[in-house]
Amino acid sequence: MEDPVVQNSVMTADELDGSAYCSSTTNSTGPISETSLLKEEEAPKRLCLVCGDFASGFHYGVASCEACKAFFKRTIQGNIEYQCPSSGECEINKRRRKACQACRYHKCIRVGMLKEGVRLDRVRGGRQKYRKIVQNSFDPCSPPDQRRPSLEGKYRSIEIAAISEARLTGSGSLYVDKYEVFFSGKEKRQKAGVALVVSKHVKKSMLEFGPKIERILEACFESSEPKLTVVAAYAPTNYAGLDTKDNFYSDLNDILNTIPEHDVLVVCGDFYA
Repeated sequence: MEDPVVQNSVMTADELDGSAYCSSTTNSTGPISETSLLKEEEAPKRLCLVCGDFASGFHYGVASCEACKAFFKRTIQGNIEYQCPSSGECEINKRRRKACQACRYHKCIRVGMLKEGVRLDRVRGGRQKYRKIVQNSFDPCSPPDQRRPSLEGKYRSIEIAAISEARLTGSGSLYVDKYEVFFSGKEKRQKAGVALVVSKHVKKSMLEFGPKIERILEACFESSEPKLTVVAAYAPTNYAGLDTKDNFYSDLNDILNTIPEHDVLVVCGDFYA
């Protein structure tokens, strides 16, 4: 079958910079000896200079983990100013990196993170794995007579569409016109949530669907290329607490790290970048 056309709400590669590019996998073409495995296990692992967690690579000039990279980026892009509730000398480590945002930011600067390395524009272009597409809105909770023209008009040539703030409780699927809507949301409140609108044609090639958390879901499709994996995500708004944002991006990074490198990966949704 032809590869499906994928539509999402907002281009998201900028917010995910490094999550799928800082790690690499090398496939061995010959036998692996016990000595080589031992050397690999004994090899020292690079640590984040900010909090001491394992570093995923060099971000903004220094070795850092994904959490500190995302924290520094949000701070610069949002032009956020923090105030330390104590004396300005809080200890920043893996366990306490969320305790004081002010001291965490100052440590980022102290170890050498470069403000100039953070892009201040909304979207970074040139990502071959991502496709820039326009924003569309669709509310699965709206009455059928209102959502029918929305689906038939806006998604006429679209086979997969990501929906942010779907406001559907729990996780599962429902049918709307000629589409099946897969969703993941809060258990008891119609708030936030994400969904994938999939045409019946593409549904036949779906290999699996997995709601991860209330703001993230993942679906895998068979295609002419390696498998197509679509991750739909809805980030907390700018008014959410910093811990909530950190937890979201940490969960998203963990999910992306489980996706095979040879898969065609599309990450879509609203990241308030």
